[in-house]
Amino acid sequence: MSNKTKIKIKMAILRMLILMIMLSVIGFAVFAILTAFKYGELKYDEATSLSPTYFILTIVCLILIPITICLFKTLYKNLFVVEVLAVELPGCYYSRHKGFGQGIIDANIGLVEPGNKYKSEDYLSGNYNGIHFEQADVIINNEVREEKAFSDEAEVKVYKHFRGRMIVMDSPVNVKKPIYLYSYEFEHRYKNQYVKLRTEEINDKVFGDVFDILVSEVGSAKRILDEKMKKALITTYNKFYNMAVRFEDKKMYIAINTKEDTFDWKVNRGMNFRKEVEANRNQIYVIKDIIDILKGKDEKLETTAE
Repeated sequence: MSNKTKIKIKMAILRMLILMIMLSVIGFAVFAILTAFKYGELKYDEATSLSPTYFILTIVCLILIPITICLFKTLYKNLFVVEVLAVELPGCYYSRHKGFGQGIIDANIGLVEPGNKYKSEDYLSGNYNGIHFEQADVIINNEVREEKAFSDEAEVKVYKHFRGRMIVMDSPVNVKKPIYLYSYEFEHRYKNQYVKLRTEEINDKVFGDVFDILVSEVGSAKRILDEKMKKALITTYNKFYNMAVRFEDKKMYIAINTKEDTFDWKVNRGMNFRKEVEANRNQIYVIKDIIDILKGKDEKLETTAE
């Protein structure tokens, strides 16, 4: 069987699973309403003798929804993520279920205000042009139980701190003291007492108009924010507009608040093979573009910022 035929079969299965998901959701809604209506209009003795057909069909649809979604995600990521990664970043490691732990997110990456509910998946790591990188999707929420006015009841409110991707990669400069950059759109910032640099202090009005730059010591950001680094960060900013960066030691940490998952299918794209390949390739280019820009003129990774 040719590779083209295998792709056609997998695409047909994906489309069939999408249809099954839609029918399961519609079926659940319809049968749940019919069950409630039938039981609501009958007296108790009549309701107990009612055929359980609608109820059984409701349960069947409810069970089918997570099963078909899981099957769809597995097949989709094997076809459009694993295969594209094998071409774009050969030798890299990818795990759909693995992610960054809460300790890494809060203590190591340290760009987002901590919450009390964490989820991370789609872990990716490898080397590209001599630079090691890691990436994962991350969701951080803060669930707070709040009392209702004039009531003994309470409700749980969910405050969404972050949903997007976090990246850890080797830095071209060894930074002794942490440097933070936040785009103006970035909310729920990690709390620190660092000094905010003025635009004129970095001699780049465009870059200063995009990012808040926080340092523990004025002048410490000069070496790391050279023309290549600023170009790499502005290039990434222009794709997403909502991001934060931290430099410390020989690492740079990036949080991009896309408010969506990185390698998931989007309904508005339909199910077209070329579109899905291109969409996932563009997601991988985020890492590649940063590294390509940083490595474009200077291959030295051991310079040190004062």
